[in-house]
Amino acid sequence: KQNPQINIANYKIESLEFEKRWKQEQLKPILNVNYNALSYASTNSEALTYNLNNYKWGFSFAVPVLLRKERGSLQLAKIKLQDAGYERERKRNILTNKILAGRQELKLLNEQIVSYQQTVRGYEQLLTAENTLFETGESSLFLVNTRETNMINARLKLIDIQTKQQKSALLLKYNMGN
Repeated sequence: KQNPQINIANYKIESLEFEKRWKQEQLKPILNVNYNALSYASTNSEALTYNLNNYKWGFSFAVPVLLRKERGSLQLAKIKLQDAGYERERKRNILTNKILAGRQELKLLNEQIVSYQQTVRGYEQLLTAENTLFETGESSLFLVNTRETNMINARLKLIDIQTKQQKSALLLKYNMGN
C-alpha cells in the first residue's frame, strides 16, 4: 500500500498524461470523408428506391497553418506533467523522512518505556520498604506519603510515554500507508 497523498499525486499525473495526449492529438491534421447515398421516391410507387448511380461524396482536409496555439498548449501540458512528477517526488521524500523519523522516535520511546518501567519498580520497592519501616516505627507518615507520591508520578509518566508511543506507532502506520 502507498500513502494516500502519493496515490493522489499518481492520479494527478495520470490525468495530466491524458491531457498531454489530447494536446498531441490537436497537432494532427483533420481529414473528413463524406459519403451520402441519394434516394428518391418515384412517382409510380410510394416506396423509396435506391440507385447505385445516385450518390454524393466528398472529403475535407484541414491543417492549422502555424500551430502556435497547439504547440504552446502541448508544451504547457508537458511542463504541468513534469511539475506534477516533481511534486510527487517531493511528497515521497517528505514521507520517507517522516517514516525514518517516526521509526527513530518509536525506538526511543520504547527505550524510555523500559527505563520508566524499571523506575516504577524501584519506587514500588522503596514504598514497600518505607511501609515496612513505618510499621516498625522507624519512619514517619510523611516519608511514606512522599514515596507513594513519587511512585504515582512515575506511573503517570510511564502512562504518558506509553500514550506517546502508541500515537507515534499509529502515525508511522499512517505515513507508511497502512
